[in-house]
Amino acid sequence: MSTTDSACLPSIMAVLTALVLFTGIFSGFTDSDETTSTTLPLDPNTIARGQSLAYDYGCIGCHYVGSRTAAAFNGLYNSERLLTNENIIIADEAYLRESILEPRAKVPDGYARGIHPSDYRVRLNDQQVDAIVAFIISLADQ
Repeated sequence: MSTTDSACLPSIMAVLTALVLFTGIFSGFTDSDETTSTTLPLDPNTIARGQSLAYDYGCIGCHYVGSRTAAAFNGLYNSERLLTNENIIIADEAYLRESILEPRAKVPDGYARGIHPSDYRVRLNDQQVDAIVAFIISLADQ
């Protein structure tokens, strides 16, 4: 490497660092076609554990396709939800988690308030909630 090349290296590194920082800062302002972004591990074991928990805790008893009691897990993730307060939200990972732990926080229009068990915050640990959310996310395209 010549002296000229090594003299330019700090400038090149500074430009690359600025570019990485710029991309990170402004990535939230761009439109994205990704509809299944998630921070949860969606490995088959986590999904299977979530499915098992959903059956064990009776979630599937209400959250099945065609239910009039609760929204079906199939196709729920990243769908638009009209709430009883007439707001429209996206059923993203945060909404799913909140709906499990605080079911009365954002009630979808057409469903009765107070039916969903409200004690999952004490009955489920974080890993169990993650697994159930991963299971629901895995059903996004069904």
